[in-house]
Amino acid sequence: MVWVLAMITTQCNLHCKLCNIWREQKKDLDIQKLYKVILAILKRDLKISCLGVTGGEPFLKEDEIFFIFEKIKPYLKQDKICHFNITTNGSFPSRVLNFLDKVPKSFIEKLSFNVSLDGLEKIHNSLRGKNVFQKIIS
Repeated sequence: MVWVLAMITTQCNLHCKLCNIWREQKKDLDIQKLYKVILAILKRDLKISCLGVTGGEPFLKEDEIFFIFEKIKPYLKQDKICHFNITTNGSFPSRVLNFLDKVPKSFIEKLSFNVSLDGLEKIHNSLRGKNVFQKIIS
């Protein structure tokens, strides 16, 4: 089995003290190229145990996340891709819910989210920004 993690953007809406990605030149992954890589892996009769997307903040590219999901949905259904994971800073809860609203209920168990949480409210907000903890909790 293969595990694929794709950084779909270097864009981030936060200026975290522990990460400088927001200072870098903004780059986005060509989603069509990612899909070609996925197909190349699957053509070799390999299973993808987890396809993960990350960033920067991937929910700045919510249309691309859903595009990827739509493209891999048949492979999730066939268990050629076992799991789809999104790593997020959690600062866009409405975008996460919007994504989940579009996902057919039969695929929910194939999804997971990693949310960056650096400690309790005071610590997390001191590292990531004012009220970020509250957004994650919401």
